[in-house]
Amino acid sequence: MALTAGSQTKTVQTVAVRVRGLTKHFGNGEQRVEALRGIDWDVYSGQMTLVVGPSGCGKTTLLSVIA
Repeated sequence: MALTAGSQTKTVQTVAVRVRGLTKHFGNGEQRVEALRGIDWDVYSGQMTLVVGPSGCGKTTLLSVIA
């Protein structure tokens, strides 16, 4: 959506997904592994968003928890 005021146009983006303070761990005690720690993320409607990173960094875990 675009709002026009005089000669200026401002785009207003709608948040489709909002994540705040997301955490995920596997196991307990000494076997506990923190896969996600304090994730804050906004995904905007109509915006292409890529999740990239090395193998094992939590990309699939992040998307699975959000879904």
